[in-house]
Amino acid sequence: MKKLIIFFSLILLSFTGYSTHYMGGEITWECLPNGNYRFIMKLYRECAGISYGTTETLRSNVPGLATISMRLLPGANPLDALDGVLDGKSDLSPRCYNDPNFPKISCPTISAPNLGGVEEWYYTSDEMYPNGVALTGVPPATGYVFWHTSCCRNPAANYSGMPGWYLRAVMYPYTDPITGVPLNTSTCYDNSPIFAEVPSTVICTGYPFTYNHNAFDPELDSLSYEWADPLISSLTTPFGPSQWNPGYSANSPLPGPTQNPNNVAGVVDPYTGEISFESYTQGAFITVTKVTAWRCGQKIAEIFREMQVVLRACGTNYPPIVQAPFQDPITGLYTRYTDTVYAGELVTFPMSGIDFEFVDPPTNSIPQTLTITASSPMFGDGFSNPAVGCLNPPCATLNPPPPISAMFGVQTNFTWQTTCDHVATDNGCNTSTNVYNFLIKTSDDFCPAPAIDLATITIVVLPTRQLDSPEPRCVSVLPNGDVQITWYPLLDDPDSSFIQYNIHHATNLAGPYTLIDSIQDMNINTYTHNGTNTNNQNNYYYLTTISGCHGMYASNPSDTLAAILLDVSNSGGGTADLNWNHVHNPPLPSSSGMYLIYREYPTGTWSLIDSTPNTSYFDTITFCNQFLNYRIEIYDDMDSLGGCYSVSNIDGDLFQDITPPSVPILDSVSVDPSGQTIIGWQANTEPDLTWYIIYQWDGANYTPIDTVDKNTLFYLYGDPTIQSEQYTVAAADSCFNTSPLANGHNTIFLETDIDICEDKIYLNWNDYNNMSPNIDAYDILYNVNGGAWSTLATVSPTTNYYEHVG
Repeated sequence: MKKLIIFFSLILLSFTGYSTHYMGGEITWECLPNGNYRFIMKLYRECAGISYGTTETLRSNVPGLATISMRLLPGANPLDALDGVLDGKSDLSPRCYNDPNFPKISCPTISAPNLGGVEEWYYTSDEMYPNGVALTGVPPATGYVFWHTSCCRNPAANYSGMPGWYLRAVMYPYTDPITGVPLNTSTCYDNSPIFAEVPSTVICTGYPFTYNHNAFDPELDSLSYEWADPLISSLTTPFGPSQWNPGYSANSPLPGPTQNPNNVAGVVDPYTGEISFESYTQGAFITVTKVTAWRCGQKIAEIFREMQVVLRACGTNYPPIVQAPFQDPITGLYTRYTDTVYAGELVTFPMSGIDFEFVDPPTNSIPQTLTITASSPMFGDGFSNPAVGCLNPPCATLNPPPPISAMFGVQTNFTWQTTCDHVATDNGCNTSTNVYNFLIKTSDDFCPAPAIDLATITIVVLPTRQLDSPEPRCVSVLPNGDVQITWYPLLDDPDSSFIQYNIHHATNLAGPYTLIDSIQDMNINTYTHNGTNTNNQNNYYYLTTISGCHGMYASNPSDTLAAILLDVSNSGGGTADLNWNHVHNPPLPSSSGMYLIYREYPTGTWSLIDSTPNTSYFDTITFCNQFLNYRIEIYDDMDSLGGCYSVSNIDGDLFQDITPPSVPILDSVSVDPSGQTIIGWQANTEPDLTWYIIYQWDGANYTPIDTVDKNTLFYLYGDPTIQSEQYTVAAADSCFNTSPLANGHNTIFLETDIDICEDKIYLNWNDYNNMSPNIDAYDILYNVNGGAWSTLATVSPTTNYYEHVG
């Protein structure tokens, strides 16, 4: 083991004799208001190597623009000021417990390569091109390429030698999806993606680790992530087998099981850019992460971050324990870092880390201090302003705002009010990303390299959910002819997705339908359509709901309901002929199914006269020369909101009663003890019945002898002691309509003949006609000297003679 360590040290020392310094870099661009471009190039150098120049050259294949001069921009990185000199150079080496007696990694203290000392040199085109870099033309299919190349790379464990480097970025052509015309770069149609997170330079081995370069796109174009090839001197000179050491490749640049069975090879999440691995192998390793921007399905830009990460043992120190912010719906545990919400939802959660380790083991007298930092283009100014500072307000905030430090434990609270603006940002085809990444880093201050938990929190914002149409239930014609529509409103809108109800109208069931109005209050459930010609035409209505972000959804039409158009016709036959249409055919499930028929009589008084499931009705007129109005109603049960009625228009006419009353039914015609005829009959039921007419048979015809009012049901008349008398009755109404005569009934005229010799009395009588039901028998009664009456005999209905003996 000792020989191996000495040999490794000799190798490291031998590298210092070469012109080595390059550890990585990235090239990006941004659009200026005048349509020109600002280019940014960051180069990362090994602190123990040689320096870059104050001016570096960016090359391109843009016609007429072979080179772009780049100069250091002092103060571009806030870390630039830590050494007291603003010169465009920033020490990215890890920072730990602030005590000079503890080992540190920093550019001033590093004398050997691959120990973690890294410096960023920040170049821009600002000084040499104060108005920006002008580009022109349409890029070829392979894009306009911008690159920086030189020799030599810093030595690393995953490749051999010190090959050159070729740092690149690619600007691709973009065809306007509306016009179909490729855009000219002179308009600067795209900002490249940007890496928001400073690269991780030193990572501790021995536990699972994730990190993220946290790329974002200023136009919110969709991004994808993957490993890419390191290049040596051109686009066609990637690392090959002669460069990669065994077990490594462009898609597996970090130590894997080949180097140590406990290793888990590094993988890139293609959607979030999160890189995860677990390494027990130490050393420096070149990685290249490619970020591709997509707009309207077209690849529009590629940027690359090359970075050499140093993996080293950190002793017994482990990263802070950080709980995931989201609960797994299956296990109930907080293990998820991705959440999907609907626009309008408030996203809030605590983000905390705890670590009960010390910076001075094994003495353990100084607790570790934990620090939370964060990055995302969606955080507001100072992490506290939700209104400004992010790409697409409202912005996310952290309270308290980072950086936050505390011993043993630290916490901040994330809050983000999502809106529809986080779903549909117009970039020409409404396909901007709705996936937002937030990087929250919790680190301790262990020396020389802090342990880090780097959480990529992904929030996917979906459009608010589409709402159904409301359920129309009633269409009521008001007395002034306007039409009121009543519906069962929407009761649940969890995403505040509702925009408005749209009300559509037509005079024909098949249409065309016209949008007549909109209602922006979801709780309103009635609308009055003014100025409708309800007495002469049909009126049909349906509703739709506009919902979703920016009104992107229109619901399917509701059921179509019709106003009840009532037509009342007078045939002159003494009946009113009523016809109308269904409100909905078949009736709605909530409908009573029965149409209620109302008639106005006298004026101003409406009475329910009947009900029917049909759409027609005949009303027999019982009024003399009266103008009658009618209307139709049908009830609908609206559950918890109570019921409503669909009401027709009012229609009527002048009617006369030409229908005579029904024939009265005579009960009997008898002779009372006083010797008068008693005529009795059953009452008629016609509401307009006025009187009864009494008739007597004169031997040839029935002759009226008197009239009585409708409440009289018997009549006394005449002397039936001379002969049998025959009577009948007719009924008459207020319009002088007279019924046919009832079947006549007659008195029974009894005659006797006394035979003294035979001691007999002979009885003879006439038949009683038209009794209903028919006569069963005649009872013969007698009394003696005015005493009580007794039954003498009962004879058949065909018998008209009887002899009383004794």
